[in-house]
Amino acid sequence: MENLIQSTVLVVITDIFWVLGVILVYQFLMRTLSNPTETHHGAMSVLGLEWLSIAYFGVISIYLELLSQQAGNSLMFNNFRVIFLLFTTAFLSTGDALVLLAVGTGARLAVFGVSAASLWLNGIFAAIGLVMIAAKRLSWLKTGWFLTLGFILTSCSWWAVSLWGASVGLSLTGIHPVLASVELAILLAGVYYALTVLTQTNEFMWEMTRMATTDALTQLHNYNDFSQSYAEIVAHEREVDGDLAVVALDIDHFKAINDHYGHPAGNAVLRYLGVTLTKIASPEVRPYRIGGEEFELIITGHSRARVAAIISSIQHVIETQPAFYNDQPIQVTISIGVAWAQNEAYQPDQLFERADSMLYEAKRSGRNQAKFDQAFDHVARVTH
Repeated sequence: MENLIQSTVLVVITDIFWVLGVILVYQFLMRTLSNPTETHHGAMSVLGLEWLSIAYFGVISIYLELLSQQAGNSLMFNNFRVIFLLFTTAFLSTGDALVLLAVGTGARLAVFGVSAASLWLNGIFAAIGLVMIAAKRLSWLKTGWFLTLGFILTSCSWWAVSLWGASVGLSLTGIHPVLASVELAILLAGVYYALTVLTQTNEFMWEMTRMATTDALTQLHNYNDFSQSYAEIVAHEREVDGDLAVVALDIDHFKAINDHYGHPAGNAVLRYLGVTLTKIASPEVRPYRIGGEEFELIITGHSRARVAAIISSIQHVIETQPAFYNDQPIQVTISIGVAWAQNEAYQPDQLFERADSMLYEAKRSGRNQAKFDQAFDHVARVTH
């Protein structure tokens, strides 16, 4: 018994790391794929994330069955199966949980064949799953109590196998019901910790990162984010020979707006421009506030004609829709400079300086207009 306890302790420690690894890798994948700032291709759709979740845990279920077959013991990874079923039931939709329950039971039948033992185990597994899905569906319990209910049901199943499993050919060789229940309790505690304390810590860190890279007034990306990502984006587009434009925007006579209406009104104007640029933002159109009344756009994956159309739409909105402060309209105009990366022009500093030069040319020419570099000379466009 002492040797069994020692070996069980070692197995439990290994199992905890394995289960937490599977779940934390899943969390990382979901966060990365759902965050458009992490990829040049944008965020994955909700439906896509659901199917990826089903595929991820479905593959894990099949893998566990194959490991059980290799070990010659269909009960070996039963706690793992329950852990992942409880996780998907608690934190994904009940529909996803039903699909994964079907995958798990189907995988067991495919690997071990149709027998009294496999049907008996599938019946127990399905009963636990359906009760937990019903509990989730009816919102009976909070997460901690939900996992506790799962522990109670699974512990009862271990004792049921211990008492009656032999009649259908199930053997608990190398497994003691008490130790199996203890292992399950420790695994559930680890999962609960990972999904509460660790997740809260991760959320805090992500929020700190967001605050460090987001302008508090306009909610656009700020200069810190621009300085970190700009060179990387230019390098990536140079590597794939992609379309790239850098756009410098500046609010005309912003100091006069502050002097005439007051600084709170000036802040309202900045928020107004932030909202306007957010509406056109996408993985290919990235707006930044880099300081004061100065903004930048990095546009990738669009032709020069499309870039010109985007600039025209921004000008049209600004000219036709005034900002408001205390219900008082404030007419705003902007000057814009646009630079296009081509050939040797994929140099971050040179590209930024050329956009800035076009901006100042727009200001010298009377403001409230856009100036494009020579790459746009033969592009049909509307300017204001």
